[in-house]
Amino acid sequence: GVIFALFTRPYDVGDTILLNRPDDPHTTEQEQKWNVEKIGIWSTVVRSEGSSTEPTVLSNPSLARYRITTFDNTTLATESVHFTVPSDASRHKLKVFRKSVEQYLLDHYAEWIGLVTMDVVDVQKTF
Repeated sequence: GVIFALFTRPYDVGDTILLNRPDDPHTTEQEQKWNVEKIGIWSTVVRSEGSSTEPTVLSNPSLARYRITTFDNTTLATESVHFTVPSDASRHKLKVFRKSVEQYLLDHYAEWIGLVTMDVVDVQKTF
């Protein structure tokens, strides 16, 4: 005989997912957001978003009962943070600022797990 194993994986390691039980009226979005850390054949390891607590192991068959929303499946998803800096800020100060932001993101990786790059997209003068 031949055995076929078919795996559906609507998320990947590093994705932020929302688990929602359609049959449970007490489920809230805040309680059900997770960052995916590891995906195996039998289980998926997740950690509550914004938390450094112990990881949670979910059996893959149990996930079949959930509606899973993936927030990281699109390359168009972005985080936008606006900073106001003085127009007379030196190039050196801007480089130091950028390095400080990058270091913060590295130090708080679990909170910014989906961030891939940082670019200056727009410069506006305010008078």
